[in-house]
Amino acid sequence: MKKLFSLFSLALLTMSAWGAVGVTSLSEANALTDGENFTFNGNAVVTICWKGSVYLNDGSGYGQITNYDGTFESGQVLNQGWNATKTSDNGWVKFNDAADLSASGETNAALAAAQKLTSVDESLLNAYVYAENVNKSFLPIRSITLPDGTKLSLTGTGNQPAMGNYNIYGIIWKSGDNLVFEPVAWETYVEPPVYLRGDVNMDGNVDIADETDLIDYLLSKDATNVSLENADVNLDGSVDIADATSLVDYLLDKTWPEEVDEMVYTVAGFESVFGSNWDPTDENNNMVKGANGVYTWSKSGVALTGNFEFKIVGNHDWSVYECPAGAYNNYVVNVAEEGVYTIDITFNPEAEEANRITCNLTKTGDIEHVYTVAGTYNLFGEDWDPNCEQNNMVKGDDGIYRLTKAGWFEEGADIRFKVVQDHNWDHAWPAEDFAIGVYKTGAFNFEIVFNPYNNDEDKVHVVITEIF
Repeated sequence: MKKLFSLFSLALLTMSAWGAVGVTSLSEANALTDGENFTFNGNAVVTICWKGSVYLNDGSGYGQITNYDGTFESGQVLNQGWNATKTSDNGWVKFNDAADLSASGETNAALAAAQKLTSVDESLLNAYVYAENVNKSFLPIRSITLPDGTKLSLTGTGNQPAMGNYNIYGIIWKSGDNLVFEPVAWETYVEPPVYLRGDVNMDGNVDIADETDLIDYLLSKDATNVSLENADVNLDGSVDIADATSLVDYLLDKTWPEEVDEMVYTVAGFESVFGSNWDPTDENNNMVKGANGVYTWSKSGVALTGNFEFKIVGNHDWSVYECPAGAYNNYVVNVAEEGVYTIDITFNPEAEEANRITCNLTKTGDIEHVYTVAGTYNLFGEDWDPNCEQNNMVKGDDGIYRLTKAGWFEEGADIRFKVVQDHNWDHAWPAEDFAIGVYKTGAFNFEIVFNPYNNDEDKVHVVITEIF
C-alpha cells in the first residue's frame, strides 16, 4: 500500500513538471521564468493588434503575443485556455508560440482604451498609450517630453504627418536599455471645450438642445459631440438621469442645484473575502479613486476555496447606487483553483454597466488545510469530535496525510470514522462512514491514510497491522 502511494505521488510530481503552468493574470504570466510554458485562465483584453502582435491588458499588467497571423478587435476579451511560452529580452516580456487563441462576444472598452502618457517606466512595457497635444513642426519628431520632464524616444521618424498638433497613439517597448514609443496613429489634437455647466453639445449656450442631446446620450451612450464634463450638471462625478432632471430644473428657473458630494464606492460581498457579510457601511472596503476616474480595491493573502460574489455600493447605501443592479444580480468571480490570492477590483462608473467592474485574481500560494480524523470513541478517544487536535493528521513529504492509532479490540468491534477538513463537517470524507470490522480479538495498529489528490471515493484508506 505504501509503495502504491509513493508511486502515485511521483506520478503527480511528474505530470506537474511536464505540463504547462496555469496562470490567471498577465502580471503572473510576466513573472514566469524565461522559456516556461503557460496556460492563461484569466480575462485578457485586446488593446490593439499591430505588426503581427496582439497587445493585451487585464488591469494587473500588459502583455504582447508575438508572431500571430490572425487579428482581433480592440476591446475583445480572449477566451480562457490559450497557451504560450514566456520569453524576455532585457526585461521586455513577450509571449511566443501562442496557440488556441479565440474570442467570443465579450468586450471591455475600459481596459482596451489607450492610457494617457504622463510618465514612463518598465511597468508600461507593451502598454497601449497616447501622448497628448504633441507639436509637430516641419522636422520629424525624434523624441517627446512627458509632463514629468522625461524624454522618450520615438520610432518611425520617417513616417510622420504634416505640421500641427497631435495626440500620438502607440506602444511602449524597449531598445537595448532604453524605453521607446512606437507610434501607431496620429490624431489631430482638438482643444478641449471651455467648461460651461449644462452646455452638453458645446455650442456655447445652455438651452433645450442640450437637454435633448443629454437624453440621447443616456439612451445610446454615444458621447460623440457631447461634453460629459458639462453634462454632469449636479456635479456628483457621473452622468445619469439625475443630471437630465437637474438640467430641466435649470431651464425652468435658471438656478443650478447645490453641488453634490462625490460618491463614495464600497465593495460589499462574501464575509470570507471582504471581512464583513454584505455590509455596505464597512469603510475598510471603500474603493480608492485614481486620476483617471477609475476606482480600485485590492486585498492580499485571501484564501479562496470556491467562487465568490460582490456588488459595488454608492455612499454606503443600497438605495443610492448598486452595481450590478438588481437584488439577486451579483458580480460572480469564478475561482478555477483553490489557493491564496491577491484580489484586484476596478470600477469605472462612466463605462457601460456591463463593463464597469473588473476583478483579477493573482495566486500567491497554496492553502494549507488541517485534516482531522473524527470517529467512534473506541479508537479515537473522543466521540466524533472534528476539533480533537490529538487526531490531527500529519502531512508527509509526498503530500499525503497519515494518522496512526493503536488499541485492543474484541472480535467484531465496530470502528467508524471520517476525515474532516479544517475542523468543519462541510468537507468530510468518505461520504458514508469508513467502517472497520475487527475480524479477531487482539491488539492492532490502524494507519489511516488520506490522499487529497484522489477522487472522493478513493481519498481514504486504512492499513491494519496486527501487533499480537
